[in-house]
Amino acid sequence: MASVAALELVGGQDRGVAALDEAGRPYALNAVAGGLLPAVLDHPLLGVGDFATRDVEVRHVPPAAPGLPVLLLLRDLARARTTARLFGVTEQELRTLRHLDGGCTATEAARRMGLAPATVRGYIASLHRKLEAGHTAALLRRGRDLGMLGE
Repeated sequence: MASVAALELVGGQDRGVAALDEAGRPYALNAVAGGLLPAVLDHPLLGVGDFATRDVEVRHVPPAAPGLPVLLLLRDLARARTTARLFGVTEQELRTLRHLDGGCTATEAARRMGLAPATVRGYIASLHRKLEAGHTAALLRRGRDLGMLGE
């Protein structure tokens, strides 16, 4: 039952759901997960916690009740990069946008990215122009609407 609810929640062509069997091995619950799982099968955090690789973001969902499996929500990050390229958004700008979406300030994003705050502020200004967003909330909404950010 939890698996069905998870499938309904994730929806979309870039989202997959997998579950862990009793031995901790993942198995796909939809076709998207079937395509994304091979990219993360050897990751040490698979089944333990949330993580992201270059192409796949994985969120670990503990069982809702005893006897239910651990679920893995997978998101195809490559699709977001493709959309970003269509709008002229660079890889660094996309990373900046994701940090902003995670609640970081420009200074915090700069620290996490190993860049100068002025550089990140430049990325943010560029994002506002490219995505035609007047303020940060509009920028994040536009990023979500275009599929560059998670829900």
